[in-house]
Formats: sequence, structure tokens, C-alpha cells
Amino acid sequence: MSRYGERTDAGALPPFLGESYADWCGWLFGSLADRGTWTVPRSGLTFQKREAERELVLVGLIIAPGVDTDPEADFAAIREHFAEAGITVRKGE
Repeated sequence: MSRYGERTDAGALPPFLGESYADWCGWLFGSLADRGTWTVPRSGLTFQKREAERELVLVGLIIAPGVDTDPEADFAAIREHFAEAGITVRKGE
């Protein structure tokens, strides 16, 4: 049982998020405050929301024991999914 009620398959989105990762990405972006940060647990990538530019900017990388996801591959996947929601993902200067 998930916290949303029905048991879901691994990787399935909760029903309130719609049918695509674009829906989830839009929800996550909307939940962040302007200049707020989001750290991806599987890779340690840390992004900052820029509301006016409608973008997430990579601002850091947290390296933790047990994290074995390739950060570059994860960044590429995140950029692709957020682009489907009309949100730019880029590396900071």
C-alpha cells in the first residue's frame, strides 16, 4: 500500500500527478519557492528554482555513502523530463 492508497508498480506515478513525468515535474516545480532548492536523493544533484526564468539551475552535488547513480546521466534524464513540462534545466555558472 502506498501513502496514496492503492499499491503502485515501481516507478508508477501517484494518481493525483497525472499520467506523465511532465505532470510530476510541473508539480515539483510549483511546490518550490523561488530560489528554493531540491536535492535528488538518488544522485545528490541539487537544483535551485528560478521562477522568473522558469528554470532549475544545478547548484551543487551532495556525495553520500550508497549513492551510485551517475550524476551526468541523471542530469540528462532530469533535463529531458522537465523540458516536457516547459521547464529549462541547466548547469550553473
